Amino acid sequence: MMSPSTVSAGAAASGYYRAEGYYVDGSKEAQEASAWFGKSAEGHNLTGQVDEARFAKILDGETPDGNQVMGRIKDGEREHRPGLDLTFSASKSVSVAALVYGDERLIKAHDEAVKAAMTVVEQRYVQTRVQKNGHMETETGGKIVAGLFRHDTSRALDPQLHTHAVIANMVENSEGRFTALHNDAIFRNRKIITEVYRTELDRNIRALGYETERGKYDEVNIQGVDERLVQGFAKRRQQILEALQERGLPVTPHTSQLAALATRAAKQGAIDRAELRESWRAEALELGVSEKVLAAAITQAEARQAEGLGATPALDPRNDARQAVKFAYTHLSERASVYERVDLMETALRSAKVAGLPEIEREVARLEKAKVLIASGEEKEKLTDMHTVAIERENLRTWRASRRSGGVEKGIVQRLTGDAALARQLSKTTLTDGQRDAVALSLSSRKDRYVAVQGYAGTGKTFAMGKLQHYAEKHGFTVEGYAPSHVAVAALQEAIPQTTTLASLTTRERTHPVEIDKSKTIMVVDEASMISSREMRTLMDHATRTGVARVVFLGDVKQLDAVAAGTPFDQLQKAGIPTAVMDDIQRQRDPALRDAVNHAIKGEARAAIHKIGDNLRVSEDFKEAAAEAWLGLSDSDRAKTRLIALTNKTRNEMNETIREGLKDEGKIRGREVTIQSLEPLQFTRAEAADVRSYKTGDVVYALRSVKASGISRGETYDVVQVDLDKGSLILRSEAGGTPLTVPISPGSRAAQSLIAYDTDQRSVAAGDAVRFKITDKESNVTNGETGRITAVSQSSISIEKEDGTKLDLDPNALAARGIQYNYAATTHAVQGATVDRVIAAMGPDEALTSQKSFYVQISRARDEALLFTSDSDKLAARIEETTGVRQDALSTWRDAMKDDLAEAARAADAARQEAEKAPKDPEQTPEKDASLERSQEPSDAKNKIPETERKDPFEHAAELVDAHRERQKDMTR
Repeated sequence: MMSPSTVSAGAAASGYYRAEGYYVDGSKEAQEASAWFGKSAEGHNLTGQVDEARFAKILDGETPDGNQVMGRIKDGEREHRPGLDLTFSASKSVSVAALVYGDERLIKAHDEAVKAAMTVVEQRYVQTRVQKNGHMETETGGKIVAGLFRHDTSRALDPQLHTHAVIANMVENSEGRFTALHNDAIFRNRKIITEVYRTELDRNIRALGYETERGKYDEVNIQGVDERLVQGFAKRRQQILEALQERGLPVTPHTSQLAALATRAAKQGAIDRAELRESWRAEALELGVSEKVLAAAITQAEARQAEGLGATPALDPRNDARQAVKFAYTHLSERASVYERVDLMETALRSAKVAGLPEIEREVARLEKAKVLIASGEEKEKLTDMHTVAIERENLRTWRASRRSGGVEKGIVQRLTGDAALARQLSKTTLTDGQRDAVALSLSSRKDRYVAVQGYAGTGKTFAMGKLQHYAEKHGFTVEGYAPSHVAVAALQEAIPQTTTLASLTTRERTHPVEIDKSKTIMVVDEASMISSREMRTLMDHATRTGVARVVFLGDVKQLDAVAAGTPFDQLQKAGIPTAVMDDIQRQRDPALRDAVNHAIKGEARAAIHKIGDNLRVSEDFKEAAAEAWLGLSDSDRAKTRLIALTNKTRNEMNETIREGLKDEGKIRGREVTIQSLEPLQFTRAEAADVRSYKTGDVVYALRSVKASGISRGETYDVVQVDLDKGSLILRSEAGGTPLTVPISPGSRAAQSLIAYDTDQRSVAAGDAVRFKITDKESNVTNGETGRITAVSQSSISIEKEDGTKLDLDPNALAARGIQYNYAATTHAVQGATVDRVIAAMGPDEALTSQKSFYVQISRARDEALLFTSDSDKLAARIEETTGVRQDALSTWRDAMKDDLAEAARAADAARQEAEKAPKDPEQTPEKDASLERSQEPSDAKNKIPETERKDPFEHAAELVDAHRERQKDMTR
C-alpha cells in the first residue's frame, strides 16, 4: 500500500531516511538503497545514490539550481514545509520471500513498481499554483525532486520491504520556476497510486515465476509462502494492533499510522545485512521452516519462469481496459448507485491483466462520451452508469403505470360502503391518527397498486398492520408480509403471521416464477428503506405478473438503507407515491429519550446527546466499557438489553469481552470445542465470476450441481489453489476425493453456483448464546435464528433454539460452522427490533458513524439508551455533518444532463458572439437571419429524453447519446 505523510523539519535535517534503514555506511546495501527521482532532479544532474547533505538542503528549501530558497517570511522568520513522504510497502509474504528466502529479484520488482507509481504521481497528481492572466491557477504535471529510500526492516527488525518516496516541496512549473507543491490531488487519488504500485508489483512478481493472490486488504501476496513465517515475522504489526486495541481505536490506515508513530522503539544502530539474514533464517528454522524449504521455493519459481508461466499475457491493452472498466462499474454499481471516480479507476486497474492507467483512463473517457458512464459534481468525481439509471427509471415507470391498474375497491371498500365507512370504523379504535391514516390508505378505494407508509421508529407501524390484517381478512383478502431481515420478519409476524423474507420471494420470482392470481392479495413490505433497486424491480415484476391488488411499502427513509445499491422507497416518496405519515412516536416511555429520538430524526445530534444526559459515557476504550456495562446488568436486564456496534469487527471484540466475563461468572462453563467457522465473503456477482477474488484457504459451498466440473449440490469444498494462468480454482471436497479444476468466468455456471466463505476458528461451550448465519435445511436451521448451547463434545454441539426446538449438530455441519456469538449485534442487524434498553457504542472516527446509524441505535430502546463514545463533541460534530443519505442514479443523471445542456448553451452563446463579430454577408436577407436564429433555438421535441419500455440499458444509452448529440448540433449550428 501507499501511505502519505508530511515530512517533519527534524527528519529533513537529520538524515532520518538513511538512518531508518539501519544500513552500514558505505556498504553495498546502503549504496543501492537510495536513488534520486523526478524530471527536475534529472534535469539538474541529480542521479544515482541520494547525496544526504544535498537532499537535506533541498528539503530545507534550496532549489536544485541553487538560485532560490523556498518558503515565506512570517514575523521575521522563514517558514517552509520540507515535503511529502509517500511510503510504499510490500506485503509480509513478499517481504519474507525477498528477504528471508533470499530472492533478490523480488526487491528489484518492488523498486520498479515504486518507480512506476511515482511516474504516475509526477505526471498526473503533482500540482502547483501559478499566476496566469492576473489570477492563480492550478497546474498539473510539474517536475519534481524526490529521493527514494528503500528499507528492509520494521522497527522490530522484522523483514519488511518498503520504500519512502520523499518529494521535496518544490515543483518546477511550465515557466521553469520553482513553486510550492500542492498535494491535494495526491491525497485524493491515493487509492489509484496504491493500485498502480500493487498492479505493477503483481505483474513483476508473476513474471518471476511466482503465483500471486490478493489478500484481505487487496495487498499482493505470494502463494505458497509459509504462513508460519508470515505470522512469526509480524512482531511490529502486533505492536500496532495492541496499541490500537488498548486505545479502543478501529484498525484503519490513519489510526495504524498514528499507532506506528506512538509505538516506535528506540533507533537501532547500523546492522550488517549478512548477520541480519542469518538471524532471520535461524528464526525461520525455529518456526519449523528449513533453509532447504526456502531454497526449494525459489527454485520452483525459477522453473516456472523458464517455462514462461506467469508471463504477462499477449492481450490488446485496449480490449483488456474495456473488460476491466466493465468489471469495475458492474461491481461497484451492485453496492452503490453512485460511486467515486477514484474507486472506479482503482477497481478497473486491479482487474486489468495488461492495461495500465492510461488505457483505463481512455476507456472511461470513451464510455463517458458515449453516455454509458455519467459523471457529475464540480470535479466530475461522481459516476453512475446507464444500467443503474435504467433500473431506477423502470421502477418509477412501473409505479406510474400501475396507478390505474390495482386497488381493493371491489372488495373491502364495497362491503364497507366506501372510504367514509372505513374511516368511521377506524375512528372507534385506539389507533393514533398516523396509524389510522396508514390503515385507511392501505385499504382505500383508490386504484393505485402501490402505496407507502412513512413511519418513524416507534410509531406503531406493526400494530397498525395488525388492524389492516383484521379488516382485510374479514372481507376476503389475503395479507402477505415481507421484510428484508430476519429480525424484521419476526417483528412483522406478530401482526401478519404469513410473513417471510423478501429474498425468498425475489429468488423465486427470478428462478421459478409460479402462475398465480393475487388479485385478492395485499402485500405488506416492512423496512422498505432497506430494499435495493434490483429487489424493488423484481418485487414490482411479481406484483404486475400476478395482479397483486395492493402493495404497502412500510418503512422510514431516515433509517438505514439497503446494503445493495439504490433507495427506491425514498425515490417513490419524492416522486409522489400516495403516502401516509406516522410521526407520533409511542415506543419511548421516557420523555427525555423520546425527545432525543426526535432530535436524532432531525439530525440534531448535539441536542439528542444532551437529552441522553447521564447515560452518555465517555471513555478512551469505549467499546470495552460498553461490553462491561452489559456485564454489569442482572440476568433479567441482560435479556431485555441490546448491545449495538457499528461494525462486525467491533461486534466481535465486544463478544470476546463478554464471553470472558461470562466465563468468570460461570455462565459459560465446561470444555470448549473449536469450530472451523465460516464467514461469508459477500462477493458481488462480478467478483464471484472473477477467479482473482478467491484465495487459497477459502471455502466454497455448492448451491447446485455443476456436472462439467464435478461439483455436487450441498457439498463444501476447500480452495487449495487459485490458478490465474488458467482462470480456474482447484477445489477439494471436505469429504475427500480427487481435486477438481473449476473454471471461473463471467456467465459460468460455477460462478453462479458457489458461495464463498473465509475461514476462522471459533470456540464454543455450554452456556453460549448463539445466532445462526447460514441456512442449513438438513439441520433444520435458518439464517437469523438464535439459541443457546446446552452441551458440547468433540462430536456434537447441543443447542436449544429460541422457539424451544432442540438440535444436536455435528461440529462440521454447515449450520454449526455458521454459528456466531449472540451478545453484541451490528446496527444493520437490529433495525426493526425493540428492546427495553440499548447500550450503543459509536466512535467519531468510525466509517459508519452517521445520522442514520445514530438514530437507529438509540431508537431501539423503550426506556433507556446508554451511549458510549471516546469524544462526545467530536461524535456530535461527525453525526451532524454525515447524513448517511446516498445519492441515487437518476438525480445524478439529471444533473449531468443539465450540465451538458448548460455547456452546450455556453458554446452556442460563444458561437453566436463570434458570428456577430464577423463581417455580415451583404446577400444575407432578414428572412435568412430569422431562420438562422430559429435553428439555434433548442427544439422541445429534440430536448425530450426518449422513453423506453424495458429496453436493454445500453441500447437506451445509445439513444440518449444520439439525442444529446442532436441537441448539440442544433445549438451550435
